[in-house]
Amino acid sequence: MLSDRERETLCEIQRRLVTDDPDFERSFRAVAVPPPDHRWLAYAIVLVVVALLGTVMALAGAPAAALAFAATGGLIWSPRHHRGNADRRQQR
Repeated sequence: MLSDRERETLCEIQRRLVTDDPDFERSFRAVAVPPPDHRWLAYAIVLVVVALLGTVMALAGAPAAALAFAATGGLIWSPRHHRGNADRRQQR
């Protein structure tokens, strides 16, 4: 916790910085940290559930259902995988 005098000194330093170099102060406001993207977790959970259900269907003797779950998992994974590769190419 800052004392009143320390707070006043800090405010004075900030005022001087803004007055002397406005671009310096603007550069701090311009840098925005993007919010974390937790959608990958939802994709991972869905893919794990689909894989488990496909395995259960295969073990239960329902190959058509197992193939349907495998296809569903592939459809969910494929666009996410390709978009991730495109994002990596753009960053280079």
